[in-house]
Amino acid sequence: MACAEFLRDNLHKYIIRDSHFPSDPRKAIRNGIEQADKDFLSQAYDKEQQMLHDISGSTLSMCLLVDNIVYTANVGDSRTLLSCNQGQEVHQLSQDHIPSKQLEATRILVEGGELYQLKRNGDVQMLSNTESLPRQTKVYPGGLTITRSLGDAQSKLKELGGNPFLIINEPQIFAFELRETHDFLVIASNGVFESLTNKDVSACAWKVLNHEGPDISSNVHKLAGLCTESILKNSMLRNSQGNVSAIIIVLPGILNR
Repeated sequence: MACAEFLRDNLHKYIIRDSHFPSDPRKAIRNGIEQADKDFLSQAYDKEQQMLHDISGSTLSMCLLVDNIVYTANVGDSRTLLSCNQGQEVHQLSQDHIPSKQLEATRILVEGGELYQLKRNGDVQMLSNTESLPRQTKVYPGGLTITRSLGDAQSKLKELGGNPFLIINEPQIFAFELRETHDFLVIASNGVFESLTNKDVSACAWKVLNHEGPDISSNVHKLAGLCTESILKNSMLRNSQGNVSAIIIVLPGILNR
């Protein structure tokens, strides 16, 4: 089972079975993600037989509602957006964990990793100036263009030439109280944001919602699907080269408008 499917089927179980849930959701989320990564890697690589079964990895963006508090967590370069006040505001609730970000690049170098980019002619250019790195900067060892993930045994395990301190599973967690002014959350993969800005993504959803009129409560699941479809289609029409996937989580601002 690939890493993304493993997380889809199991991550929520790790979180809600943690001893800190629901009293301390932040701790439960961190513990759940750490244990899920550990267990997947143990399945991906059999240390006794020295056999690699799975090289896959995954970013993570998730949402957890406990009482009236929404917790979002991300690992990697997928992104979570919050639309507020009928689309007048769009807030990014996650930070892209990529080596072109100065803090992440500095951490990689301090922990003994290297940064590089592949030139068009195939040459490798090593990079050291963390203040001006190209978007497609890669991490050595592993060759990933992200600095945090789950899975990715070849980047993390010493037995495979990896460095466990470079590509880490530590999530960024954001929490907010649910309010009537909150419209919806968008959770989307990096490919969406290669071709669309945060405001573009929100506008794709609102174009569908405004076309359907104010009363959507009886058809909310269908409309959420249409909004998601609009985001994906617009991303692909603008020639996104990355993985394109998205979901929308409807909040009170939509249901009560």
